[in-house]
Amino acid sequence: MHVEMHYELLSQGEVQFYQETGGYCTGVMDPWENAIKVNEYQYEMKMEDVYLHLVTHLYKHFKGAGTGIKQVTDLFVVKNYCSLDWEYINHKLKGLGLSGFHEDILNVLKVWYENADPTEETDAMGEYIFYAGSYGHYSIRIEHRIQKVKEKSTSESAAIVKYLMFRLFPPYEEMCRWYPLVRKSKLLLPIMWVYRLFYKCRTQFKRAIIELRTLKKIAAEQKNRQ
Repeated sequence: MHVEMHYELLSQGEVQFYQETGGYCTGVMDPWENAIKVNEYQYEMKMEDVYLHLVTHLYKHFKGAGTGIKQVTDLFVVKNYCSLDWEYINHKLKGLGLSGFHEDILNVLKVWYENADPTEETDAMGEYIFYAGSYGHYSIRIEHRIQKVKEKSTSESAAIVKYLMFRLFPPYEEMCRWYPLVRKSKLLLPIMWVYRLFYKCRTQFKRAIIELRTLKKIAAEQKNRQ
């Protein structure tokens, strides 16, 4: 069994991005708002809130590095084999700005599991999901990240430089998320930047190579367009 403990579903940077682009996170779902106390040591979420969590988690991966078949199929299983309050779910999805995305995913599931006729939209989304493997590709995540930076930059060259600066020297809020020690004092930030660089080079060297190659490819494509 593989267990991941999460303090939050999305980072503050992700929340801010989705708010600015009018997408997900016009409101963030707090699991404690709807947690049901089972006994002194146990709380549970309603299946409706479990379903909403599946949708938001799927969206995060879909917009990040891509998402795989399992996460999409999880929705189909819960939707078809659990008794759910759809008025509640649809109201929450609308508040989160995920109604359109949810409908698109359900259309894909109808093609996969209910013999519905495919459309260009379901084919494109299905192809993207199949290409993404289990949890997406790191190169896709990098391209999506740079795309976000481009939207706030004057040129593609400026976007690449800005992206590199962000990756080498993440802002205080991001560093606090990954290295809680920084919360004690902002003076620790430069020290943790150096620590992070050496740690990542030692533990995620292959990812760093993929990232540099992806940046090189994007820079080459930009040069060819000029």
